[in-house]
Amino acid sequence: MKNISENQNSCNKKSCLSVPDSGDSARGSALLGTSTKFVGKTLQPLLRKPDFSERIQQVNKYVLQSVARAVLLGFKTRKEDDTGKVVERDTYRVVSCCRGIRPGTDSGMVEIKKSIGSQKAHYSGLMLCGSVWTCPVCAAKISERRRNDLREKIDNWRAMGGEVLLRTLTVPHYHNQSLITVLTGIVEARRKMTNNRSWRGSKKYFGLKDEIGCVGLIAAKEVTHGQNGWHVHFHELVFLSGKVTQQARSDHKILYPAVWERYEKGVETARALFRGALSSGDEEGRKKYGIQLDRLSSRDPWIDDVSGRMLKLWESAVSSVGLLDFSNGKQVETFRRRGLDLVQGDSASDYVSKWGADLEMTKSHVKKSKLEGLTPFDFLREVFLCGDEDYSDLFREFAKAFKGRSQLESSRGLNKILGVEEKTDSELAENSDDPCDILGMLTPDAWKLILKQKMDIRADLLRQAEIGGILGVGLYLERKLGLVLHWRGPTTIDIFSADDHSAHIDRTEERNRTRSMKIVHRAGVAGDCAELNRKIKKTEREKREMKKVAALEKLYNQ
Repeated sequence: MKNISENQNSCNKKSCLSVPDSGDSARGSALLGTSTKFVGKTLQPLLRKPDFSERIQQVNKYVLQSVARAVLLGFKTRKEDDTGKVVERDTYRVVSCCRGIRPGTDSGMVEIKKSIGSQKAHYSGLMLCGSVWTCPVCAAKISERRRNDLREKIDNWRAMGGEVLLRTLTVPHYHNQSLITVLTGIVEARRKMTNNRSWRGSKKYFGLKDEIGCVGLIAAKEVTHGQNGWHVHFHELVFLSGKVTQQARSDHKILYPAVWERYEKGVETARALFRGALSSGDEEGRKKYGIQLDRLSSRDPWIDDVSGRMLKLWESAVSSVGLLDFSNGKQVETFRRRGLDLVQGDSASDYVSKWGADLEMTKSHVKKSKLEGLTPFDFLREVFLCGDEDYSDLFREFAKAFKGRSQLESSRGLNKILGVEEKTDSELAENSDDPCDILGMLTPDAWKLILKQKMDIRADLLRQAEIGGILGVGLYLERKLGLVLHWRGPTTIDIFSADDHSAHIDRTEERNRTRSMKIVHRAGVAGDCAELNRKIKKTEREKREMKKVAALEKLYNQ
């Protein structure tokens, strides 16, 4: 398996999706409609071509979604519909996410909205897959709303006097192991640990859960891939009763006074060194002693004691599923150092302080791994930038293993205690409570034509909408892509491609020629009728004159 540096150096033109180019701007400038001419100078900065490094940073979620669609397209599942007929459907719903218009929408079009709070634009009225594992677009929505819910749960529990710890569980893993093997193993090991009597207790005696005052857990699965293969681990929030925890700490201080004395002296020393580095402007000392102070603050002697007892339970559970070999001394030693980590919920260690306890639980899809590991969405970035099929295979393996699994799992009854209603991933992806303004709409034909573009421009359109509104979207479509806009009202865009526009012009000209011929024909027929009427009137006049002459002659002869 290639590492990151090798893949970045081997990037070439075989990327499955091309980087947008602005070479077509001149071709489309002549087609610019009068509706957007007056904003051309204002929005010109939006039309600049970003350099390649900037485009790498802007590999957005819609581009990654297109890559995921290309990687997972073709997998079918046979199911029975409502009539009992067996039909084939896409195994992964991400292949149709954000592409079709959701039935039952009021307008029947794709709406572009802008959040009043965040000032970010987004699409509305599209069908969503609600997959937190394989869809970058839905994952961003679901994880952000999960993060807010988790933050609310933590705040509610602390307001009730409780305490929250962050526990990380991992298992030994190797490059020759499949993902499904490691995933099923760690899930089964965690199930055995939480069902162990030493943890949950029994009618006769208390377990560790009761001793520390644990009222529930919230667990999140996370996976990366590195030199040692698939690294699956759990991040768990451990909700503790404040009264039980305080009593347990007090008892621990009475039993181990020397340990607590050394711990408190260590904290005071680290705090003094950190303050000295701050006052002297020593950047390296500030970082060094700051990390030391954070580690000491996040793990007091009582937490160390609880962590050691949890590690014994976790070690027994992992060995029972065959992922830990006690005959391998090096493996056991490494596992006892890294298999379980327990810190306070707001620990400021490097990994947790970057996200906070709530972000650590839900933002795995956006976190940038260290050099030894890539997240599944990093696979998609590598496929986009380098076209490496090895990463496509890894993403397919990941999608198959995690299909149907939930991101977060809560203990039964915990959400009721915390006063927060639990929602499904689909509900979080569909619903948005943020007040928004509707900037404009795109017709179904316009949306289909946008999806047919060689490059995925959905995120680019949203960036234009955030700054220039619907007119900015129109200017981008005309200037950059050479598309011809047909405005159906002040805020609704329909689009023609250059070829379709030529055909439309030909049809229009033919229709106008036919209409002109009909008008000329009708005019000619009308002219002939007028001449005939004049002749008839002349003949009738002549007849009347002849009758008058005949009457006069008759009178004269008498």
